[in-house]
Amino acid sequence: VDGEGSELAGGAQGRLHHPRRWLGAPVHGLPLSTMATLYARLGWPERFGHLAPFVERATAAMRAEPYMVAGRDRTDTAVMTEVPGLITKGGAEALHCASVPALGLGVAVKAADGGERASGPALIRALRLLGVIDDVQLARLDRFARRPVAGGGQRVGEVTATFTLRAR
Repeated sequence: VDGEGSELAGGAQGRLHHPRRWLGAPVHGLPLSTMATLYARLGWPERFGHLAPFVERATAAMRAEPYMVAGRDRTDTAVMTEVPGLITKGGAEALHCASVPALGLGVAVKAADGGERASGPALIRALRLLGVIDDVQLARLDRFARRPVAGGGQRVGEVTATFTLRAR
């Protein structure tokens, strides 16, 4: 698994953190930049060499059945349903990643507090700023882009993402 994980991450052997176990499976830690690179490559399975047929099959299944990726009322399901061709997947501790095959881009966001309540809006905001999500799609994704905050049984605010992107 270590060798394949490094290959999938683009040869990030030095950046592939020692695996931990979660429910008996090895879990590797990767920097966000490496996750974004990995997701960018998902749009072009041939970049995975001998693993290409498996990557192509998995991503085609994700696009065909978004509900099977995350389930009901989840950011991943809603975004993939609303934006055809996009691949998204949330991970542990509020990690959210997306592959934008049409642009050859990968996006990785993470909420520092580990709460998905913030990472979903951050992913949607990043995709909007990249021009992947249009106004109509954003309106349909509003309940995932602006999460309510309740206090005393009442809505007292919302979690939104307000950052901007800049070229490096």
